[in-house]
Amino acid sequence: MNKDKSLNIVLIFTGAYLLFFALYGLFKGNKEFVYYGIIVLVIFVLLVRYHKTLQLSFSSLVGLSFAQLIHVLGGNLYIHGIRLYDTWLIENIVKYDNFVHFVTSFILVLAVYDMVKNYLHEKMHYNKIVLYLLMVFIVLGIGAINEIMELGAVLFFNAGDRVGDYLNNAFDLVFNFLGSSVAMIWILSKKEYLVEHKQRKMLKKKI
Repeated sequence: MNKDKSLNIVLIFTGAYLLFFALYGLFKGNKEFVYYGIIVLVIFVLLVRYHKTLQLSFSSLVGLSFAQLIHVLGGNLYIHGIRLYDTWLIENIVKYDNFVHFVTSFILVLAVYDMVKNYLHEKMHYNKIVLYLLMVFIVLGIGAINEIMELGAVLFFNAGDRVGDYLNNAFDLVFNFLGSSVAMIWILSKKEYLVEHKQRKMLKKKI
């Protein structure tokens, strides 16, 4: 199967589950997820359309689709009358909501690094701490935009009970930080990155 067909399958799959949960949200009166679904679908279509220009890999697109899937499942599925987002995965420590923020931030770092690594100044690649901070701050910024979207859901769709309070918002940011940090540590320790880093050093010495 060629890459274009694979991309179309990912796009169709993503559009199908977003459409399904949008209709489900309308049926249940959950306008908040209809609002999210429309925004995310538009963004995802643009990412697929311009993935070559953005240098976004197929695996990153699959990851982003997966991240959105676990998000919509969290907001729409109930287990024993408890919304999945509010379910404790580790009692009194980690909720499903925290897990989603961790995984999504991890995947976002991989996607953002795909897009920017070839545009970074060479000096950036020599300083792992600076590169780590740059990627983590970018993803934390994306997370902040998501919180602004949630504010829109609260203001326009009365979704305050589903979005959560200040403490929930703060824990979202904490798990965004943890997910993006783990992703960058993984990238910086990967064999491919270490080989590229070594090649840059050798090239710099020759110059």
